[in-house]
Amino acid sequence: MKQIDTLEQWYTFSDMLSAAGYRLFPSQCEENNEEGYKVRLFASGRPDLYITTRDAEVYNAILQYKPSGFERG
Repeated sequence: MKQIDTLEQWYTFSDMLSAAGYRLFPSQCEENNEEGYKVRLFASGRPDLYITTRDAEVYNAILQYKPSGFERG
């Protein structure tokens, strides 16, 4: 599980995810628990990844992620 605290961290990490072919898991729910918001990503032939954040702005940016060429805030 990867903790992302800032938009800058997310943008850097999202570039690596895109290069590795990761996509958002089709169904995300707003799960705000003791770990914060949790998002699942997957890629063919790779292990699923989970990202957590306590920041709502970061969470919303993650939900806008597309494997290549997504809009940044």
